[in-house]
Amino acid sequence: MVSPLTTGKNVYLTITTALGKDAFILNKFEGTEGFCSLFEFKAELYATHVANASNNDIDFTALLQESATIAIQFQYSVKYISGIVTRFTQGSTVAVTDPQNYRQQERTYYYLTLRPKLWLATLRENCKIFQNMATLDIIKEVLGDHSITIMDNTSSAGQTVREYCVQYNESDFQFISRLMEAEGIYYFFAHLAGDHILVLCDASTTLQPNSEVSLISNIQNANEPSAHLAGLFDLRVCQELVSSIYTTQDYDFEKPTAPLKATSQGEGTDQEVYNYPGNYVVQTDGTKISDRRLTAIEFPFAYCTGRTNIPLLQVGTTFTLTNCPRQTENKKDFAIYEIQHEGKQAETNEDLEQSLYSNKVTFFHKIQPYSPPLKTPRPKIYGTQTAIVTGKAGEEIWTDQYGRVLVKFHWDLSDTKDDKTSCWIRVSQGWVGKSWGILFTPRIGQEVIVSFLNGDPDYPLITGCVYNGDNPPPYLPDTPTKSTIMTNSSKGGGGFNELRFEDLKDSEQIFMHAQKDLDTEVFNGNRTATIFNNEGTGGNDTLTLKKGNRTMTLNEGNETILLDKGNRSVTLTQGNETIILTQGNQATTLQQGNQDITLAAGNQTTNVTGNVATVVSGNYDLTVGGNLTLTVTGNIMIKTQANCVMDVTANMSVKAMQIMAVAQTMAGVTADTITLTGKTGVIMAAQNITGTAQAGLVLVGTATAVLQSSALAAVKAPAVMLGG
Repeated sequence: MVSPLTTGKNVYLTITTALGKDAFILNKFEGTEGFCSLFEFKAELYATHVANASNNDIDFTALLQESATIAIQFQYSVKYISGIVTRFTQGSTVAVTDPQNYRQQERTYYYLTLRPKLWLATLRENCKIFQNMATLDIIKEVLGDHSITIMDNTSSAGQTVREYCVQYNESDFQFISRLMEAEGIYYFFAHLAGDHILVLCDASTTLQPNSEVSLISNIQNANEPSAHLAGLFDLRVCQELVSSIYTTQDYDFEKPTAPLKATSQGEGTDQEVYNYPGNYVVQTDGTKISDRRLTAIEFPFAYCTGRTNIPLLQVGTTFTLTNCPRQTENKKDFAIYEIQHEGKQAETNEDLEQSLYSNKVTFFHKIQPYSPPLKTPRPKIYGTQTAIVTGKAGEEIWTDQYGRVLVKFHWDLSDTKDDKTSCWIRVSQGWVGKSWGILFTPRIGQEVIVSFLNGDPDYPLITGCVYNGDNPPPYLPDTPTKSTIMTNSSKGGGGFNELRFEDLKDSEQIFMHAQKDLDTEVFNGNRTATIFNNEGTGGNDTLTLKKGNRTMTLNEGNETILLDKGNRSVTLTQGNETIILTQGNQATTLQQGNQDITLAAGNQTTNVTGNVATVVSGNYDLTVGGNLTLTVTGNIMIKTQANCVMDVTANMSVKAMQIMAVAQTMAGVTADTITLTGKTGVIMAAQNITGTAQAGLVLVGTATAVLQSSALAAVKAPAVMLGG
């Protein structure tokens, strides 16, 4: 605890640099340190040396980026301010007299700036991708590149695993700053002799008390620090109006209807801050984010400021305030948010009558939550970029259930070129629905166009593809009138499917190529094909109509089906087949092979309005399982150059007005019994007539029976009966 003793005579300033402790005298300094800021201290130094000496030049490079420490000796304690020298300037040189030996000397003034090692992170800009890492691990990896000593006092912040996180055209410091702000992590620096430590926190309750300080509000000399009294002067208790409602919203494409709105409300005005997007896909994460953001914007609601002459105050520590005239603040624990330092070296006795060190301190109630404000902007990518599609080694197409692909950005300097290059990126399609729409999946090696949702590098979206030197377009520049949709057989290529349009005047064409099969399915309706010239098929052609009609109209021209080799099968499972030829001929030519027509059940009817001619070079077999009926309105003529045999198992009846059987040489009728019956007469006329019967031969006529021959009429039988 600092006692209210005379302090001016007890303050002594020194500075130690890479050139040693005694290389410079610290004349004066000033600087500011605080939460979530890079401290900066500017010091005025001088060095005294023999006049006109030739070896008095300071090596600037020996100081820059090297550690330097300001020591403020205060009673029995020492306050250190350590950093690295980021700027060094040589000023004027003046002549002085050594008070001990009265020798002429020269005093040269120098000016340096101290900043933390973390300041070096502002000098390096990068484009880099981090995948599947917790935010705090990303921050530590970047800090490790700068060899920064870290004290991690966080309790839970920074544990969110980021699937995809991009540092894009921003310094390392900007990158980790916005990550810490987003996660509610704040930082400050603890100073040691010759070094400083970066302290990470996420709750003011984790801040440690400063055992050497308990501030006493000095109400006797309330305005300015005194060289004779230690304490808190010019105490101010402040409150400001701030927004008290914070709302955020987001969208999860995997759960499009999931409610993600999150709202947090505090005390104060009813003014609301609405921010979109919140960059989350889980409702509980949204609530945490809105709570952190509300805490950040509420911070100026209540705080205190004051001036002291006590060097031992440390940012990020707590103290107890006593003797405060406002009782709501009296004997309460406060956390130090910011300190503005100012000090100078005493050169005369008059200097000792004034305070040689003072500061302005900003602090707030320790129980008040703190979260850093969002002051570091996220990088924006305006417009579009292109990238190369990547994937698992050995594959040509690498995608997931949403048709997403991976890419390698041109700005990505890593050597990764496989399935670890990026996150899964959605691909814009011309039309999408619930398991329907347009789907073309970019393939490995293709160059794609990438835009970014809200301009955020963490949220890429593929909007198209472009040709390049490795993947040139087809047909160009030779036939610019061709437009096409052409694919490539996978894996290995060597084949393609294509729908091509030729727009050359008088050569217009729509061309469709199937590398293997082409299936056309009309599920429930009609298919109409109108062909004004020829149609040809050069492979297998399968047409399946599950339901509906199929109509083919040939307005003019011929239809030719040529099957050079193979089989042709027409199967009608149920229904009718009707072929109507209004005018013209129908010809079926089978050059070689068999033709089978099988009607498993039902009837077959053939209606011909003209003539029917059937020419068979070989045999003609007609087998009927039931009855065969020939109905002819004209004549029936059967001609054969050989024999004509009619083999009837049962009876055979021939009925006509007249029946004439004419044989050039002989007509024979053989049976067990032959009966010729005529109502008026039976006439047999021939060159020779022979009637032979093994049993009996009967010629019966109710009127007259005539047996007439120009040569010989012979009747031979065991018994011959002639009756009239």
